[in-house]
Amino acid sequence: MSNFGETYNFKYNLDNTISELTNARLLDNVTKILKEQGGESSFQFGSAGESGIVSYTSDGLENLDMNTITAKTFENTSDDPKQLRKTESVKAGSPIYRLVTNESWSVVFPLSKEQFKNIQQEKTVTVTLKKIQAKVTPQVTTFTMDGGYYARIDLKRYMIQYINNRYLDLEIKMNDEAGLKIPKSSILQKEFYKIPVDYVVTGQSGDTIVKAVYKKNGSVDYEPCDTTILSFDDGTSQAEGEEKKEKYCYIPADDFKAGTEISTDTLGSSLFRLSETEKLDGVYCCNKGYCEFRPVEISYQNNEYCIIKKNTSGGLSAYDHIILDPKVIREDDIIY
Repeated sequence: MSNFGETYNFKYNLDNTISELTNARLLDNVTKILKEQGGESSFQFGSAGESGIVSYTSDGLENLDMNTITAKTFENTSDDPKQLRKTESVKAGSPIYRLVTNESWSVVFPLSKEQFKNIQQEKTVTVTLKKIQAKVTPQVTTFTMDGGYYARIDLKRYMIQYINNRYLDLEIKMNDEAGLKIPKSSILQKEFYKIPVDYVVTGQSGDTIVKAVYKKNGSVDYEPCDTTILSFDDGTSQAEGEEKKEKYCYIPADDFKAGTEISTDTLGSSLFRLSETEKLDGVYCCNKGYCEFRPVEISYQNNEYCIIKKNTSGGLSAYDHIILDPKVIREDDIIY
């Protein structure tokens, strides 16, 4: 459909160019006749009330404004311009051209509820105007209308390139997050126990968890366990005088039964019962020849890909190999 539209627009522009050249020639002839007849002629010149950019097309939606936009406005997004310039005579009062007197223009686009929530946090957005491949960074305004979610950007350039377009193709980047770009299809979730960071014990071979093991005779042993420990730093520092916030780590729920007790040391000085779980985003990494869960922190996502933060504990690095579709494989499966 867009190709046909572009073909017709090219035809209209070509017709208008030929018509302008023809009119220029006719204008010279009319001027010559008026001079010869001393102004006594049926020809009369008319001029626009103000200067501006002239267009000879109209789609009948020139009176569309913010208060009249509805979901129906976006049902058909194909341009349907009508030619105003005609070769035959027209009735008095009929429009023969459209005059645009201001370079300022606005673009309104519908949003999903999630997109609306995300874009509300932005003061400006980066917009690529696909037709001319130009990037702009306008302010963005959000609003609701009849239960629909919308945003508007205001522009002060490139109006002339879109003067004959009601609908346009653009790409919006709502933030500029730095990080690793991965396909959204590769993301999965895994369940972890949330534990206070004080229960991570530093041993000879690194950080570990000490588990309480109850024997049949009633005695208790406190044994270090080999497990994955994830910690996340949100980058915030504690202000002076602020109440100390307890920090947490995460250990895989598959490695411990609910109700298991862990200790701050091998003496059982302080016990914590595993109960609270949380699902964390991650991917399957297969660098070692088998599937290994790696946690990720998503800073931005759209329908196709995610931007994840760098330096996540136990997370991904550049050039890691990941599984694009984790539904077809399981953790620890060997990759042949």
